[in-house]
Amino acid sequence: MRSDTLDYLLSLDYTVFGKLDTTGQLTQKILMGSAAVIHRGAVEDRVTSAVSLRLATGFFENTLNPSILVAVNVNCSDYRISPRLDYLLTGALTLTVGADVFAGPPQTLYGQFAHKGRAYVEVEYRFAPRHRGR
Repeated sequence: MRSDTLDYLLSLDYTVFGKLDTTGQLTQKILMGSAAVIHRGAVEDRVTSAVSLRLATGFFENTLNPSILVAVNVNCSDYRISPRLDYLLTGALTLTVGADVFAGPPQTLYGQFAHKGRAYVEVEYRFAPRHRGR
């Protein structure tokens, strides 16, 4: 199907000091041709950009694994911050606690949830246990 948009993502994964896993991403949507006249809510720019950074590491032979994700919509100045902590109780059982915090103008993707952040707890059981080593 023909589309008058160009979407792309650039990503870089790198491990710092052999301990800190980092992932950075840049995504862009470029409206071209007939799509350039479409105005959908807060998306009125011909080029929209978003960046994200995820940091993760492991302690105690990867039994305790904290991570954080920060995502920013550059054009709209809205963002999401998501810290998370995974605790590998056994090879098959993981306990996770985390949160999502949103901010930005009310008409934007993350801004519409600015006063509706969340905290969560998950328990995951895997029938095929994973190993603690990387």
